[in-house]
Amino acid sequence: MEKKKIILNTIRENQPTSRTKLKEITNIRPGTISALVKNLKKENFLLEAGKEKSLRGRKQSLLRINGEKYYALGLEFDAERIIGLLVDLNSTVIASAHQGLETFPTKNNLWEASPDADTLKTEIGEDKGREAIIGKIISTAESLCQEVPSEKILGLGIADPGVVNSKEGVSLFSSLIPNWENIPLGRILSERLKIPVKLIGASKAKVLAEFNSGLEKGIKGILFIEFGPGIACGVISDGVLLRGANEMAGELGHTHISDDGAICGCGSYGCLEAIASMSAIVKKAKKSIKAGSESLIKYSEDGEINADRIFEAASKGDKLCLNILNESARYLGLGVANSINLFNPEMVIFDQRMALLGEFFIEEIKRVIKRQALRFATENLRFVVSSLGEKAGPLGAATIILDEFFKR
Repeated sequence: MEKKKIILNTIRENQPTSRTKLKEITNIRPGTISALVKNLKKENFLLEAGKEKSLRGRKQSLLRINGEKYYALGLEFDAERIIGLLVDLNSTVIASAHQGLETFPTKNNLWEASPDADTLKTEIGEDKGREAIIGKIISTAESLCQEVPSEKILGLGIADPGVVNSKEGVSLFSSLIPNWENIPLGRILSERLKIPVKLIGASKAKVLAEFNSGLEKGIKGILFIEFGPGIACGVISDGVLLRGANEMAGELGHTHISDDGAICGCGSYGCLEAIASMSAIVKKAKKSIKAGSESLIKYSEDGEINADRIFEAASKGDKLCLNILNESARYLGLGVANSINLFNPEMVIFDQRMALLGEFFIEEIKRVIKRQALRFATENLRFVVSSLGEKAGPLGAATIILDEFFKR
C-alpha cells in the first residue's frame, strides 16, 4: 500500500511520466511498478497520456492522473465577497462561483435570502451577519457541485480571512468581520453539506496555491503579500508552509507600524492593516473630503467614495488620492521589508489587487524595501505579481483537501 501511494504521488508531481522515470525517482523494482500501475489503472486513477518524445530507442508510454476520478471544493470569503472553485484531482478548475456581500453586515437582505435559517440560528446565535455569511458559503458550495456525483466530492477547503484552529475546524477571530469569533465553521458546514471540511488562513492558502502553480523549480522560499480589506503574508520556507504554533504565522497586518496610528479591528492601534489596507485608504479619503480637501472623487453622481474610485482618480493625477496611496505604499514597504529580514525569501509575490492601484504603488513599495531591508536579503530577491488573481485563495484551500487525499 505504501509503494502504491508513492507511485501515485510521484506521478502527480511529475506528470506525464513514464514507468522508467518512476523507477529512477522511486527506486522501486520495474516489476512492482508495472503491477502497481496496472492496479491503479484498473481503479481508474491513472490514464495513458501518449508516448514520450525520443530521437532514439523505444518510446515510453506516459502516465497521468485521471482528474475526473474525484473533485475538491475550495472557497475564500471575507466581509465583501465569497469566491468558490471546483477542481479535479489535477487541480484543474472545473467550475467557479462568486457572490458579493456588499451590504454585510448592516443590512438584513442577505440573511433573508440565505438557506437553512432556523438551523443556523440555533447553531451560531442570533447575529444575522454571521448567519448571512455562512448561508452564502453553503449556497456557493452547493451551486458548484450540482453537476458532480456527491460520492466524487472529497471535501471542502475554506480560506478564512482571520485566525483559525485548523485541527478543530474553528474560525477563531477576524478583524474584518464584526462579531466573528469562535465559529465552529468546519462542523456547521460539514453537517450541512455532508462532506469533510478543512479550514486554513487565507494568506496561507494563497501562498500554497502559488507554490503549487508552476513557479520555477527550485524556488522554496516565498512571501505572498495579501492586500485588500486586510493585510497578511503567507510564507513558504524551505518548501514548507509556515503555520506557527497557533496558526498565526504571517499576521503582517497586525504588526505595529506607528505610535499614533488608528485603532485596528483587532483592538490594538497603529497596526499596518489599520493604516495601509484598502479599508484604511477609503477611510482616509472620506476623512479628507469631509475636512474640505479637493478631489475628483468629491464629484461623483452618487457621492459614494470607494476604493475603485480612489484608484481611478489617482490614475488621472488626483493629488489627494495619489498622496493617500503613496503613504499606504510606504507603510506597506516597511512591513514587507521587516518580513524579508525575518524570513529571507527568494521571491516576493504581490497580491494582484496591489497592481490594480497602478505601477507606481508597487514601485514605491519596492523602493522602500530596497532602502529598509538588509542588502544581502534583497540583492537576489525577485518580485512578481500573482498570476492567479482571486483564484489563489480558493485554489489553495482546495489544495489542502487534495494533499490530504494523496497522503492517504
